[in-house]
Amino acid sequence: MINTYLFGQTFYTRFGQKKEIVGSKKYSDLGECYQVNPNYPEPARDDRVGCDIVTEEDMHDILSKQPEYIVKYKERQKREAEYKIQLELQEKKRREEEAILEMERDLYGFLDGKTPMMCGKIQMVLQKKFVYRIHTVNEDTDSCDAVQRKYMSRKNFVIQQMKNGYAPKNDNGKYMLCKMIDKARGYVYYITKVEYDFGMYLLDNGILEKI
Repeated sequence: MINTYLFGQTFYTRFGQKKEIVGSKKYSDLGECYQVNPNYPEPARDDRVGCDIVTEEDMHDILSKQPEYIVKYKERQKREAEYKIQLELQEKKRREEEAILEMERDLYGFLDGKTPMMCGKIQMVLQKKFVYRIHTVNEDTDSCDAVQRKYMSRKNFVIQQMKNGYAPKNDNGKYMLCKMIDKARGYVYYITKVEYDFGMYLLDNGILEKI
């Protein structure tokens, strides 16, 4: 009597109970079983279509191939574990990207009370990205101010520059962010009306200090 079943194979009992072999099992522990035919992965319980009865003679051939199957089983387990890790990393990246997008779309209540169409237009304006020339003031008036290029959305540009001391200004329909360094120096960035309104909203409602 052959008393060992193949490592890592799936069998079904005559009652249709699934047996997943993940190690050595005694023949007497499982009783009469049916080996899964790869062409029919889920055998029918009544007529046993797609199943082959595992006999002692069959087991001689199966057990002779056991080392090869064990190697393949372990390789499959490794591939499945690596694939699972890959899926987890992809899901983590997706959640991070969604969180960034959600943060980017947060306008701190600026859209409250506006129609969906207006909200969409405002988001389209404020989420558009550009490469900005950001001036860093040098306290030494004999030296030139440093200039750094940054790629960011209009929303983040308005917030950053207002935090750096720039103020929104409307000069007869010309909208800008202005900052005077001294009586002789100052910087001006021309902006859209949406940016101006957003900056004024942050300023008037004391939101800028909380961001």
